[in-house]
Amino acid sequence: MDTKEIKQIKKETEKRLEEVEKKEVQLDKKEEKLDKKIEAIEKKEEKLDEKIANISKIEKLKNTTKDSAKRFKDELTKSMNTAIVAAFGFLIALSWRELITAGVQKIESVSPLNGKIFEALIITIVGAIGITITTTILSKKEAK
Repeated sequence: MDTKEIKQIKKETEKRLEEVEKKEVQLDKKEEKLDKKIEAIEKKEEKLDEKIANISKIEKLKNTTKDSAKRFKDELTKSMNTAIVAAFGFLIALSWRELITAGVQKIESVSPLNGKIFEALIITIVGAIGITITTTILSKKEAK
């Protein structure tokens, strides 16, 4: 091989080397673009994960709210039932009071005891029996 051929081979080799370097630069640019796209996708993925987590939190809050509302409704119903039963009990007690008072007045006329003490004792006994019966019935309903 003579120097002319060697120079030509050298030129061609340098030319190919330049082309390879250009392609390397192009590949580096493409790699940078791909890295940026991957980074953007990862950010979107993180945002989606956050949204999913928020949705889960909202679902839990929704379920908790539903449970609280149901418990409130149940307690309100119980309280209303208790109030209604108490009102009827009060009406019943008032009607029995008149009957008991009339009976005590009859007994008072023949008894040496003070009539008010006797009346209070009778009302207390009747009330205690009523409370015991009512409590037994309501506790059986709650157990069911």
